[in-house]
Amino acid sequence: MNEINQLYKKGNTKNDINSIIHSEILSIEEIQEITDLVSSRIEAKKKDVEIKTSTYIGSILGGFIGGTIGGILWGLQLIYSGHIFYLFAVGLGIISYGFIKFFTKQSKNNIVVLILTVASVFYALILGFYIYELFGYRGPDR
Repeated sequence: MNEINQLYKKGNTKNDINSIIHSEILSIEEIQEITDLVSSRIEAKKKDVEIKTSTYIGSILGGFIGGTIGGILWGLQLIYSGHIFYLFAVGLGIISYGFIKFFTKQSKNNIVVLILTVASVFYALILGFYIYELFGYRGPDR
C-alpha cells in the first residue's frame, strides 16, 4: 500500500500503477483492488481539504447556528448555576464542529472548517456571557 501511495503522490494514474506493480504473491485482481482502495482514500482526502465556496458558506452557516445554540446553552448554565464550568466549553466545540461538518461535509483537516469552529466557540462564549449579563443569576438560592 505504501508503494502505491507513493506512486500516486508522484502523479501516476491507476492504470500506470497497475502496470508498474507486479507481485508473486498477489493476483492482478488483488493488486487492482488495493490500487482502487488507495485511490479512493487519496481522492477523499483531497476532497476533504479542498477549499471551495460551499466550504465558506457551510462553515459560516454551521458556525453561526452551532455558536448560537451553544451560546444559549452556555448562558443558561451560567444563569442557573452561577458558575463557569470550563469543561462545558468542550461541548461548545463539539456542537459548533458538528454543525459545520453537517453543512460542509468536510472534517477538521480543512483549515477553513477548523478556523471557523474556533471562531464559533468564541462567539458562543461571548453570546453566553451576554445572555447571563442580560438576565442575571436565577439559581435555586435566589
